[in-house]
This record gives sequence, C-alpha cells and structure tokens, in this order.
Amino acid sequence: KWGSCLGCTPYYDANGQLYYKMANGQRLDDTKFTIAFYDLNLIPLNSPVSLVNTTNGHSVAATVTDTGGFMACCNRVADVTTAVMQALGAKTDRDLIEIIPIP
Repeated sequence: KWGSCLGCTPYYDANGQLYYKMANGQRLDDTKFTIAFYDLNLIPLNSPVSLVNTTNGHSVAATVTDTGGFMACCNRVADVTTAVMQALGAKTDRDLIEIIPIP
C-alpha cells in the first residue's frame, strides 16, 4: 500500500493542515523514500533497506520510519510512500516488491 496513512491517528498543525506521525516521531512525507515495516524486531526503525520491483527490476533505497503493513488482516508486510512506488515503477499495490535490509 502506498500514500497517506491507513489506520493512523490524524493530527492538525496550527494552520489546520492534516498530517500523520510515524513511529520515529517525524511527520509522514510522501515525497521521501520511507517504508513502514510490519515487524520492527526484524528490521528496526531507521534501518536502510533496498526495495526491488521484481516485475521490472527497478530498485531504490529507503529508510524504515514506521511500523505498519497490516499483516494480520491483509497479508501485507509493508507500506511505502508514493515517492517509493513511483521510483519503483509499480502500477498497483499488487506489485511484488522485495525488501532487503542494507547492512
């Protein structure tokens, strides 16, 4: 899944602008290369990862900044920003993306 923040608590700044906070305390920014991963014990916050679209071979580096993925309900291990999905050339949320921790 990409874009916005399903299931997140909405916050509003002093100007009434909607935003979401990630587990690392920062605001979600869909122009950044970030990922929410379902198990922070496997890949901890602020860890760099390589993401590969196995359909077209495009890859990009991103940082784990949040927990998410809705594994229990939807068998989804990660949520990524719009910037990541565009860089990967993914067409739908059904594209298979490989996630590789960067040591």
